[in-house]
Amino acid sequence: MFFTIENANIYKDFFIEEQILKKNNNVVRFHRPFQLNIGSVLCVIIFIYVLFHVFTYFTTDNITIYEVTQGTIVSNDTYQGLAIRQETVVPTDRDGSLFYYCKNGSRVGVKSRIYSVDTDGALVKKLTEKEGQPDSIS
Repeated sequence: MFFTIENANIYKDFFIEEQILKKNNNVVRFHRPFQLNIGSVLCVIIFIYVLFHVFTYFTTDNITIYEVTQGTIVSNDTYQGLAIRQETVVPTDRDGSLFYYCKNGSRVGVKSRIYSVDTDGALVKKLTEKEGQPDSIS
């Protein structure tokens, strides 16, 4: 039928190879213990570091930053109006140049110095002389 001499040689070669493999089956593999190297140590450290930061990111409250401006908390609406109040003009007993220390419309405390009067013009002279020079404290 299908069994010829050529087929017999193929089966014979196969049978011989199988016996050789069975003889080599007596070899016992030596299992090496796990060896640490610097690459695996660094990889484990980085992995633990990333896990720690991911865990802390999801478990802590996030910080929100707000810009603070002067005004009310609810809204910064602008209104135009007319304020009517009673003011009195206080005359001074001296003549001279006025120097204001407060901005117009700002609040001042009781008994605060608001202005000064330069009667002899010495302050005006010093200011005009110092205009071109750098600022100095003395």
